[in-house]
Amino acid sequence: MASVPRVKPGTWELADAVATALEASGCRAAVLRNHGVVAVGGSVWEALNMAEAVEDLARISLGIGGRVVGG
Repeated sequence: MASVPRVKPGTWELADAVATALEASGCRAAVLRNHGVVAVGGSVWEALNMAEAVEDLARISLGIGGRVVGG
């Protein structure tokens, strides 16, 4: 999965950073530090499925070795 460093939201710099990270990694999803996730696909449904897969992986990761705050 691609990772994008913190960049000011709503800027062309962020758009360029996301595009570069996705292209360099070959992934269809990127985690934007301190912001969220961007997922792409051939359709809205494919992108949604990718975003949900990222969420599922995060939940699994937190459940196995992460620390759940308030849980």
